[in-house]
Amino acid sequence: MENEPYTTLEKVHSDALADSEKGRSAVWRSLGAFRVLGNRDYALLFWGQFISATGTQMQMVAVAWQVYLLTHSALALGLIGLIQALPRLLFSLAGGVLADALDRRKMLLIVNVVMMLLSAILALCTNFQVVNLFIISVLILLSAAASSFEFPARLAIIPHLASREQMTDAISLDSMMVYLFAITGPTAGGLALAWFGVASTYWVNVVSYLVVIAALLVLRVPLIPAEKRAGGIRGLE
Repeated sequence: MENEPYTTLEKVHSDALADSEKGRSAVWRSLGAFRVLGNRDYALLFWGQFISATGTQMQMVAVAWQVYLLTHSALALGLIGLIQALPRLLFSLAGGVLADALDRRKMLLIVNVVMMLLSAILALCTNFQVVNLFIISVLILLSAAASSFEFPARLAIIPHLASREQMTDAISLDSMMVYLFAITGPTAGGLALAWFGVASTYWVNVVSYLVVIAALLVLRVPLIPAEKRAGGIRGLE
C-alpha cells in the first residue's frame, strides 16, 4: 500500500503524456499537407532544401545582375539562361538512374557540397575582382550539371522518410516548395543585392548549402539493400 501514491502519480504522468501526444496529433491533422512536417526526417529535408533552394534563386538573381554589369548585353543574359538550362535537360535522366542505384543521402550530400564549393569560388572571384563572363559561365555550367542530379535523388529519398499514409502530403508539399522558393528567392535576392552587393549574395547561398548539408548529415534514412537500389539499372538492361 505504501507504493500506491507513486503508482497513482505514474498513472497521472502517463495519462498527461498520452493527452499531450493526442493534442499534437490533432494539431497536425488540422494542418492539411503541412502535417507531414511533424515527421522529423522529412521536416529536416524539407526545410534544408527550402533554404538551399531560396539561396540558389538568390544567386541566380545576382548572376544575372553581375553579367549585366560586366557586359550590358541582353544576349549575354540569354546565354547564361541557356547555360543553366541545358545541363538539366541533358543529365536529368542520368540523375534518375544514379538515384536508383546509389545511396540517395550520400548522393545529395556530394551534390550539395559540390554546388557549395562552386558558389564559394564565384564569391571569392567576385571579392577579389577577378571575375569575368567566362568564369561565370563555367561555374554556372558546372553548378547546373550538379543540380541535375539533386532533384531525382531528393524525389527518390522522400518515400523512405515519410510513411505510406504521408506520401500524398509529402509530394504535395514538395511541389508547393517549388512555387514558394520561386517567390522568396528572387525577392530575397533583390533585397540582398540592394543592401549587401553581389559577393555577399553569393556568400548567403554558400551558407544556405551549409544548412542543407547539416540537415542531411543528421537525417535518418533506412538502409536500402543494394539489389533494390540497383533495380532501376537492371531494368534498363
